[in-house]
Amino acid sequence: MDSIKKYTVCLCCVLMSVFAMFSAFAAEYADMPDDWSRESLEWAAERGIITGDGGYIYPDSNITRAQLAAMLTRTFGFSVTGTGGFSDVSETDWFAPYVAAATEYGFMNGSDGMFRPNDTITRQEAITAIARAFSIAPSQSTLEGYADADETADWAKGYFAALTERGVISGDGDMLYPDSYITKKETAAVIKRCAELPDLPIRESDGSLWTPVY
Repeated sequence: MDSIKKYTVCLCCVLMSVFAMFSAFAAEYADMPDDWSRESLEWAAERGIITGDGGYIYPDSNITRAQLAAMLTRTFGFSVTGTGGFSDVSETDWFAPYVAAATEYGFMNGSDGMFRPNDTITRQEAITAIARAFSIAPSQSTLEGYADADETADWAKGYFAALTERGVISGDGDMLYPDSYITKKETAAVIKRCAELPDLPIRESDGSLWTPVY
């Protein structure tokens, strides 16, 4: 009986410590939402995938291409130096190593020699980059049932289909809103759901398998 009591006390202490850790962590950000996105944001923030500014995490802010490059690079613990060779990325920019990693590992790219790091990223750009980062192959499905499927770029349709089939994203009713912007909390949720997919084939840049650091 004493051993059971000791085990129960220890278990309670552990649970209280975990709860206190997450409570303190959530309290670190004054604008941590109390909605469906909270778990994903805490998960991402705890792992350093997202960061705040002045005690705020800005969950509803639309993210930029540079921010997504940073979030995905941090998810996998990539360490790359340089600028990716883009004319609009300087070595002194905070996002330079993230842009370099995003392009070296092939989940993001630029055009006309530019990365457009400060451009707000669209949902279809973000979904494509996230799927590529997790080595999720595009599906051949036609996005049947979504009213705006025809508005989705050809290069993004397969990735939208792959993530909807896996239950990572579901759209809003019968809409995917591919050209709309994506918020920080939406991005954190998609990354977390991808990270929790079982038996995900993740690649090194040379094609060998590796495990992400989350």
